[in-house]
Amino acid sequence: MSFDEDPNTGEVTLVYTNFIHWVASLPAHESPIKATVRAFNPLFKSNNPAAHPDGFLADINPDSEHIFPNAIIESGFEEIRNRAPWPTEAGEKKPTSAE
Repeated sequence: MSFDEDPNTGEVTLVYTNFIHWVASLPAHESPIKATVRAFNPLFKSNNPAAHPDGFLADINPDSEHIFPNAIIESGFEEIRNRAPWPTEAGEKKPTSAE
């Protein structure tokens, strides 16, 4: 883990964390599962996008979303998805055999 500090106050202004997780290949357990993963960063480059002289849209962080279309996840994620607290209509749909 690393962080940025305000040079005037020494206050921590941003914390960076990175995680690498090993996913086993266990064909007998249908693991791993291929997935598209989205990683999000702050939407705006500043703390006050409304103050940008060209409007808040000019302050959008172009790196606010990273999409990893070929990620892999553990087969245990299916249990989490099946036990999700949201209703089926609003959340995940169970894949059909055609998917």
